[in-house]
Formats: sequence, structure tokens, C-alpha cells
Amino acid sequence: MSEHGTLSAYTNGKCRCELCREAMSNYRQEYIKTNIIDHGHEQRSKRRIYALKILGNKCKECGSISDLQIDHINPDNKHYKLRINTKRSITDLSEEDFYNELQYCQLLCYNCHLEKSNGEKCVRV
Repeated sequence: MSEHGTLSAYTNGKCRCELCREAMSNYRQEYIKTNIIDHGHEQRSKRRIYALKILGNKCKECGSISDLQIDHINPDNKHYKLRINTKRSITDLSEEDFYNELQYCQLLCYNCHLEKSNGEKCVRV
């Protein structure tokens, strides 16, 4: 197994210790900074900053402040539907719908969001 706190330990060894999770989070943040082009979505940025502030600026599960994502606490209670094959986000809603929808959301870091989403997809017998 790779050394803890490295990206390879997270991806190859499937280690989920705090050091390895942080390494993965740092990698994702750097990737986004260097590979995603900002197309001037000023409104989306302002709404995201507002949502982060209202939802506590940290992951609800582990307390991380890195790589935060807006998550619906119960996906069945979404008050809007995403169209298939679009990259529509909660921040793309009308102003009124956006503020209303935030009450059904929480902040999760990438890792916790992934774990939650994978758990929701499992069939429980």
C-alpha cells in the first residue's frame, strides 16, 4: 500500500484515513483550478458563496472546509427536477426557488458526499 497522505494511497489502496482524504481533496481543488474554465457565472458564484455561508461553511459529517458540495438531505424531497443530460445545479434556479431550496440542503465535502450517494444507491434487503 502507498504511503498515507498521498493521492495514490487514496485511489489505489482505497485508504480513507484523514490524511488520504485530505490529499484527494487537495488534488481535486487543484484540478478544478487548473482545468475548469470560468465562463463568467458571476450569479452562480455569488449564490454559492451565500449558500456556503448559510449552510455553515463546513462539511456536516466530518467538519472539513475543503471541496464542499451542496447536497439535498433527502433527495426524494427535491422541489425541482433536473433535466437529463444537463449540468443544471441548484444555483441555476430562480432566485425565489434557490432560497427556498436551501432549507432542504446541507454541505458535504466531496468524500462524504460520495459515501452518502453510494449508500443511497445500494439496495437494502
